[in-house]
Amino acid sequence: MPTVMRSEALEPPLTRAPDCSCEIETGGVRLVILPPGDIDATMNLRRSAIAMNVGTVRQWIGINSDRKVERFLAPSTMVYWPKGTSFTLIATRDAPSCILEIDDGAMMSWFDDAEIADQPRQQFRIHKPDPFATALSRSAIAYLMRSSQKHSKVDNLTVEAYALGITSRMFARLTGQSNERSHNIQAWTKRGSNQRIGRAIELLESRLSDQNLCIADLAAAAGLSPCYFGAVFKSRLGVSPYLHILRRRAELARDLVKGTDMALAEIAFRTGFSSQAHMTTLIKRFYGTTPGRLRQ
Repeated sequence: MPTVMRSEALEPPLTRAPDCSCEIETGGVRLVILPPGDIDATMNLRRSAIAMNVGTVRQWIGINSDRKVERFLAPSTMVYWPKGTSFTLIATRDAPSCILEIDDGAMMSWFDDAEIADQPRQQFRIHKPDPFATALSRSAIAYLMRSSQKHSKVDNLTVEAYALGITSRMFARLTGQSNERSHNIQAWTKRGSNQRIGRAIELLESRLSDQNLCIADLAAAAGLSPCYFGAVFKSRLGVSPYLHILRRRAELARDLVKGTDMALAEIAFRTGFSSQAHMTTLIKRFYGTTPGRLRQ
């Protein structure tokens, strides 16, 4: 049955997407999965936001105006809402939507690294369908909805990786480089010296067992914004920060499984995994076997 969200005209405008059972905040980004259904709301955003609509959306919307315009958004459409946008919205969606709300500090650093002028930063924009961002959104939706249904712990690092991937696609659209970022990566790499990346790796190793470790922390150690840190890191090490962290945690967990009689749940906790099941999945992925078989 469709979900209906309403914000009565006499009430103060909403300043963010409504609280949902499928949401998480990590690395300066709040990721919310809105279920399919109807929306009737008045909003005044306190954060910039990105909306990924994996299905078709029919809406009547008034942006900084009481006059509503009817729009049909095709599946996979990406929408950018700058902070401070006021709007009234009536919409019907046939599939879940993925909403990212980004705090000011993260947003400004990403804009600066992308060298985006002031005007595009402040403009509401609807971008053409982006298949890669859509695939990431579908994965994020499936992951958070599955975690909510099973009442299982969410891995913050996984969600952050999805959020950064979607955000990087939005910035590629804003800079007009939706398919190729090699020129930008070359420029960012000049700032991402070996010493800076080395500082990020040192932080990673010192906090490998910390479940609260996020890519934003590593980017801060390197003096880069999270989106572009990922590109620089991969250009130097050949893998993304997310995959590198998973591999290092799986390696440490494997060594503890083989070299100690510690309980598997305790090993998962000590190596930064969100659960024993998550550890088992990653060990099997990287080493082709389960922790139980490693210990035999």
